[in-house]
Amino acid sequence: MQDLKNSKYNIIIKQEDGSLIYNTYSGAFGFIEGDYDLNDLLKTKDPLFSQLIEGGFIIKKDFDELDALKKTYYKSKKDNRYLSITLLASEDCNFSCPYCFIYQRRSIKMNDKVYENCIKLIENRANMLSHLKIQFFGGEPLLNHTKNIIFLEKINKLINSGVYKEFGLVTNGYLLDKNIFLDYLKRNVIFYQVTIDGSKNYHNKTRFTRNDKNTFDKIIKNIEDIKNVDGNFNFVIRVNFQSSDKEINKLISYFRDKFKNDKRFNFVFRPIMDFKTRKITNKIDICNEGEGKIQQMKYLLNFYRKDIISYDERMVFLPKRIDSWCEAPKYNSFIIGADGVVFKCDVEISDKKFAVGVLKDNGEIELKENIYTSYDPYKDQNCLNCKLLPICQGGCIRSRIVNKEGCYYTLELIKQMMIEYHRMVSR
Repeated sequence: MQDLKNSKYNIIIKQEDGSLIYNTYSGAFGFIEGDYDLNDLLKTKDPLFSQLIEGGFIIKKDFDELDALKKTYYKSKKDNRYLSITLLASEDCNFSCPYCFIYQRRSIKMNDKVYENCIKLIENRANMLSHLKIQFFGGEPLLNHTKNIIFLEKINKLINSGVYKEFGLVTNGYLLDKNIFLDYLKRNVIFYQVTIDGSKNYHNKTRFTRNDKNTFDKIIKNIEDIKNVDGNFNFVIRVNFQSSDKEINKLISYFRDKFKNDKRFNFVFRPIMDFKTRKITNKIDICNEGEGKIQQMKYLLNFYRKDIISYDERMVFLPKRIDSWCEAPKYNSFIIGADGVVFKCDVEISDKKFAVGVLKDNGEIELKENIYTSYDPYKDQNCLNCKLLPICQGGCIRSRIVNKEGCYYTLELIKQMMIEYHRMVSR
């Protein structure tokens, strides 16, 4: 038998009739009936043994998981073949959500000069690229729709077919009717995200325009019309929820009935929490952080019940291994403000003082030293010793350094999620 060892990223919870086991490196989760000890299994030929190897709970003795994680992190962080640009096409918005982390809109739209400088930025790096990610963000990016389309036309002509194009649009969905959607889809925008703020009554209290206090119906109609479009795309419907919204499950039932056979649509559920900006949040029911994370998993499990929808690896109920917590630490990832200033973190785009650089007329970025590219979890002994490193990779740098907060995930929270997940799928 080859030399083997237990993974350092196993999390085990003893139960009355067995053990729950989850591996943060492989993402595998299981329930082992009876009283087993992994160290004892290493010395036997129990039938369970091969399953534990397959799940990454038991690994080859010469495999260094920490070193593999470290290499993946640095490769992702320093990859010059990758370029990610988030365009703040419009920093104005037709909504004014009371919890929005963009607490002070700059209310400007990207002009032709900044779009052209973004094209030069891409053109300067085109010959070395294998992966180009472009995302339209805001504010509300569709308030600058015509200029976005002109920009996409030029980029599609510039980039050859050998480069993977990951083009996306994050929008509140109010202006995303079928025709607007087709304008983007025809120009290789494949990834979309639209947000619903829970059930209709709750949504309309937080997401409304000056002249429309029932934006829920219009957004839902837009999504239903898009569903009837032929073509390949990935459409995420993000459902934000308040702690007091008891109608979410009715909304889940509607979405499940309407989209159960269309794998182009995915759903995520997120608690409305305080991002520690200056935005006033006393008019809504902010979720407790720990309870909110458990609840979002419950809603997701409710949506993807086995007897209703065949869920697969696209749906993450327990966290999976990542190469980076977000785009911010990556050397070649930039958020371009409407006036050409450069940010690293989307939570900071409301204030120019958080800018880390500027996009110049020649397409080069003049970047100053910043906490996002300089931070390194592999120089932090707490991270090196942590079982959650594969699903965290140092976590949110802004929360850690600026807000002096703890990690997004804790061992206690993960164990709560394991127990809840097992309880719900075992019904």
